Amino acid sequence: MSSLPLPSPEAQAHSDQLRDLIHHDIARQGGWIPFSRFMELALYAPGMGYYSAGARKFGVAGDFVTAPEISSLFGRTLARQLVEIMAQSTPHILELGAGSGKLAVDILGELERQNSLPERYDILEVSADLRERQQSLLQARLPHLIDRVHWLDALPDSISGVLVANEVLDALPVHLVRWTDANIVERGVASKGENFVWQERLLESSMLLEIAQQIKVPDDTLSDVSLAARGLVSSLSERLHQGVLLFIDYGFGAREYYHPQRTQGTLMPLPPSCT
Repeated sequence: MSSLPLPSPEAQAHSDQLRDLIHHDIARQGGWIPFSRFMELALYAPGMGYYSAGARKFGVAGDFVTAPEISSLFGRTLARQLVEIMAQSTPHILELGAGSGKLAVDILGELERQNSLPERYDILEVSADLRERQQSLLQARLPHLIDRVHWLDALPDSISGVLVANEVLDALPVHLVRWTDANIVERGVASKGENFVWQERLLESSMLLEIAQQIKVPDDTLSDVSLAARGLVSSLSERLHQGVLLFIDYGFGAREYYHPQRTQGTLMPLPPSCT
């Protein structure tokens, strides 16, 4: 970790504020929170979480690069499939978590070339900062189409057409579960001074326990389970009237995901200052 650059004073102050917010939440919850809550706050706490704050995240100047940032071919290829879906349902697109807005720009640009523009292109974005960046990019690149784009604050009651979610599921909070020879426990986060520490408890969520009991892994396996992803897909499925829910992501199949050699789950970074 010594090779990492030191944060600027502003970034350090921001990090300290977020740390204090999480400590306060831990105290309010009785001294312990599940890792899913820690991850939720770290990523989405209003004005302070990673996706909610103002630091640049996407592209060569950010922290990571997604397919739409690499090439417009990704969005243009996807758009051709959307033409077929909209022709058999409704000329309406809803994008979840639109990132920088680059995918929306590429899709709309290609649909215009195909003479197959949707009547509406809705974006549901929980980050106020990212919403502003999406609006700026679309206004700069496709000003003549901006009236077709609408930003939503919540999921619509009914969905028709096509819903696009590119690398959304892997950004949702996950629970950490560990299988022991005696019990199945949940790994959460507690406070220790200014730091955070791991702390395990017996599973309290009946849904999480039911899912964990169906997973067959060796003792002392630690893995991540996303109730949030299951809840999102279920909620969207209930709202879908006609069309397609199109989730684009990457990951392992069950055989690889729970392989005996992968006994520590798929999460790579530790929470800051966890020991």
